[in-house]
Amino acid sequence: MSVKTLIQEAVDKNALGFEAALREELRSRIALAIESKINMIEESIPLDEISGAKLGDYIVKSRADVKARNERGEKVRQEIIKQNPELKGRISRPIDRKTWERPKSQALAVKKLTGAARVPAS
Repeated sequence: MSVKTLIQEAVDKNALGFEAALREELRSRIALAIESKINMIEESIPLDEISGAKLGDYIVKSRADVKARNERGEKVRQEIIKQNPELKGRISRPIDRKTWERPKSQALAVKKLTGAARVPAS
């Protein structure tokens, strides 16, 4: 069914027909969305297929980004303390939300790169 059917059922004041048309339209849209997501997941490159050199590059870039973000956070903290000396000792370095999960991801990437994440076959 289509949106035209929905509109026609609403104009005709047919509540049951409108409900059936709406349910059918929602089912078809949800099915298309799920199929699209499945195709997107299937097309993505699994981590196992990335070369060791490329994975190493990602790890180095990620660590450099975390370091730069932390340094910027420390500069912001120092600037705030300069402007408000009474906050010294009471304000911590601002945490960048993007770096919260990075250490876990980096550790997983290192394990995959070194082979430590592989489980021996039993």
